[in-house]
Parts: sequence; structure tokens; C-alpha cells
Amino acid sequence: MDAHAIEVGAGALVIAAASGFAGAYLGAWTTARHDRIERARTRRIEAADDLVQAWAAVLFALDEAIQKFTAPIGLGPDRVTIKLDLITNLQQLITAAVTLSIRVDLLFSSIGLAAKNEDALRDQSRAAVGALLDGNFDEARRLHAAAAMSQAWLVNTLAEAIDATGTRRDVARQLRDVSKEPESDPANRLRDRG
Repeated sequence: MDAHAIEVGAGALVIAAASGFAGAYLGAWTTARHDRIERARTRRIEAADDLVQAWAAVLFALDEAIQKFTAPIGLGPDRVTIKLDLITNLQQLITAAVTLSIRVDLLFSSIGLAAKNEDALRDQSRAAVGALLDGNFDEARRLHAAAAMSQAWLVNTLAEAIDATGTRRDVARQLRDVSKEPESDPANRLRDRG
């Protein structure tokens, strides 16, 4: 056999082996990336679903409380007890929803649009409970309607973020959210504290 033929054959084997390893590596990398994106999307869907259901429970309970507080006949002899139970239930539901929002903040960004809608929902729901306690039922209704609108915006922003999971648009959104808020930089937070 000719030495040149051996060199060409050995070179072809090396190239074939390198191509095989490169193809296997690229295939494994692509599969792993796809799996990571799908796991991230699944985690986001589950967290968003839990949060949206929790806020829906708050809104339904708030509507029920407004209806019972404004009923013309009243709530019977245990009126005060029933009102306190309604308020206690509302406060517990709000606390549960706020607790679930922590997971959403971790998965979606705590300074993005979803977080702002969560904050609006929390503040409007708590203010509606305060209005109920003060006997300002018109304000409680207005705040309930505002909270329902914030819930709709929350659903939309979460759905958009879930849809963009793992894409360049998702990364760009996260970078945009961070760059808009100077307090997101730990150095700025420490400097602002004094």
C-alpha cells in the first residue's frame, strides 16, 4: 500500500470521527437546550396557573363580600360574625395569592409587567377590603372592578412571557426589565441606602 493512500485514509477516518463527535455533541446540545426550555415553560405555566386561580378566588370572594355587606335585609342576627368571617377569609385568600406571586416573580422577573400587575391586584384587593370595613361600598365596587382589570392584564402579560420562553425575545425582555429599573442593580440598592 502506498504511504499517501494510508495518510489520506487516516485523514478521512479522523475527519469522519470528528464529524461524528461534532454531530453527536450538537445533537445532544440541541436536545438538552430544548428540554431546558420545555421544563422552564412548564414551570412558568404551572406557577402562572396557580397564581391566576388564587387571584380569581380573591375576586370571587370579594364580590361575594360586597354583595353580602350591601344586602338590604342584612345578614341576620350574626351579622357582625359573618362580616368578620368574610373579611378574615378575604385576607387569607389575599395572603395566599401574594405568597404564590413569589414563585411567579422568580420565574418571570420581579420587576417586569407581570410583577407590576400582581402588585396592582394586591393593592386594589387590600384597598377594597379596607373600603368594605369603612362601609364605603361604592369604593369597594370600584376597586373590585379595577382589580378584575389588573387580573386580565396579569393573565395577558403572563401568557406573553410563557409564549416567549426560551426565545431571544424572552432574553431581550428580561434584559429590558432589568435595565429599566436602577434598583435592580445591587450596587444601586446599597448606594441608595446610604
